[in-house]
Amino acid sequence: MTVEEAFAMMEDAEKTKEDNTVFCEIDAETRKITVPETYKILGVESDEDSERVYFRAPRIVGDKIDLATQGLRINYQNANSQKDSYPVDDLTVENEFITFSWLLSRKAVAYKGAVKFIVCAVRIGDNAEISNEWNTTLASAEVLEGLEVDLSGIPDEEGKDLLEALIAQSQVKLMEVGEATEEAKRSAERADTAADSAGDAADAANNAAEEARKALEELKENIGIDDTVPSETKTYSSKKIEAMAAVNWILESKLKSTQDLRSESKYENGKLAVFNTQPTETNHAYTRITLSVKKNTEYTINWKSERTGKTGGGIWINGTDNSVINKEHTNELNGSFTFNTGEKEEIFILFIASLGTNSGGAVGDSATFRDIMLVEGENETPYVENVRDVVKEVAKAKKRIETLENDTDISQKTVTFEMAAERAGVESGDSLAVAFGKLAKYCADLKPHVFADPVNNLLGTDATLPLAATQGKALDEKITESNGNLVYTQQFIPEIAKNNIITDLLAINTNGVMNVSYMYPGSVATEDASSLQGSPIKSGAFYAYREVFFIPNQGIIGNTYGKTIIRLTESYPTVGRIWICVYNTDLGKWSDWKSTTPV
Repeated sequence: MTVEEAFAMMEDAEKTKEDNTVFCEIDAETRKITVPETYKILGVESDEDSERVYFRAPRIVGDKIDLATQGLRINYQNANSQKDSYPVDDLTVENEFITFSWLLSRKAVAYKGAVKFIVCAVRIGDNAEISNEWNTTLASAEVLEGLEVDLSGIPDEEGKDLLEALIAQSQVKLMEVGEATEEAKRSAERADTAADSAGDAADAANNAAEEARKALEELKENIGIDDTVPSETKTYSSKKIEAMAAVNWILESKLKSTQDLRSESKYENGKLAVFNTQPTETNHAYTRITLSVKKNTEYTINWKSERTGKTGGGIWINGTDNSVINKEHTNELNGSFTFNTGEKEEIFILFIASLGTNSGGAVGDSATFRDIMLVEGENETPYVENVRDVVKEVAKAKKRIETLENDTDISQKTVTFEMAAERAGVESGDSLAVAFGKLAKYCADLKPHVFADPVNNLLGTDATLPLAATQGKALDEKITESNGNLVYTQQFIPEIAKNNIITDLLAINTNGVMNVSYMYPGSVATEDASSLQGSPIKSGAFYAYREVFFIPNQGIIGNTYGKTIIRLTESYPTVGRIWICVYNTDLGKWSDWKSTTPV
């Protein structure tokens, strides 16, 4: 066996592994996701990017929607009811099907219990609004209980020993990788006579590489270094702090999986470049990302940017329903602004390559963005260049804190105030005397029932006691019931019945349900009785007043088995003739029409 044949054998083994991939199957008709046993358990709480779930779906769904042209994402809710979305970045078309996967983040499996998820496909039109959206029904899988260790409480000496042990373990694993790789190369060169040895060495290299990867991940976890998620609860080396100071706080994974509109984008070396490829007169060329945010919260976004054309280089914020949150900075370089999320839990951040051609944009225009920060609060976040600046800022903050601690200790101070004349809320800028005066007025105006347990029924007679809020629902139900009875009664007024024209005389409910429109009294009024259904008169003119009655079996109230009577009082052609037809639920059929003619 030659070296080339050995590598070909390894490629064939990898292809066989791909052919054995297990998929969550999506039914285009029912929208149901069938989760196989392989994925019933997603992992253990606090896993991160260690498991991947594969999906397969028909390419064409719904009203000829091609999923291969849609933006796909996995919307999920973890076991702690926290929601987020994973943008699909590996969609593959295979004949009439598409396949894609979901790499499980720490947030998805952060808590033990059920994780719920759907697949959402969205297409955005030229007007930046959703033109198609297709969703599956809800599926779920389990996350098992794990054990997360917080090393922040470990004494320095113990932490140092643990860190040194982890580093040593990592170095040993890396040495094993190098040795196993070299052995694989030597074995491959001897492949003509020692193919088995080459295979064994390759397996050893793979195993050692996996062990080294795990050891490095464990090392990163225990010393608090995370390349994508800064944390206030972990400690960092000076090298990590310097890297964090320069990093864009919007995750690289987001910036690498943007959705382009009339543009092409590329993220590389910390910079997001967006190129205008399909200019229109009024529509901007941009790419966008989706981020989860808190509702009704102020955020400030900062960025550095440059452009090749006359327009673009700014940022626009929308809700994921494409409602505009802020579009005033689309043409601003090196900008910053504050916005409020309102009721939104997810937003689109649009990176503008250039404006529409009517506003000066042109094909080939581009904008490049870097140092993109999104922080909670109204204040612009200053950019920090290196660790030295971080240390200076910390020192300044510490000095300010010490000053405040010395000047604002009021634990032993007294406050003299007068009670306010009227109730009013405490406002920013109020002195302590004014604030306490307002609070005193509120306390004085409190009635005794504020401190009494509420009455949780509708039978109380003590006017000084409050009524429990839950009784609001009980009152609403009684009002609704009364209104329903009133409407039901009104339907039987002959004035109402004259407008209820009946053409199918036996089309009624035979189970004693009376409060529906087709059970109300009504009029039979036609010049051609052959057009009627279930009528005792088959031809000519026929005019009558119809009524429906129900008699429960054995006189049991609420019994849905009994006799339903239809009575017709005829006005033409025979005045005063009474027609009777009965449905017996025991027999399951109608009787013949019987008539009584007045003398």
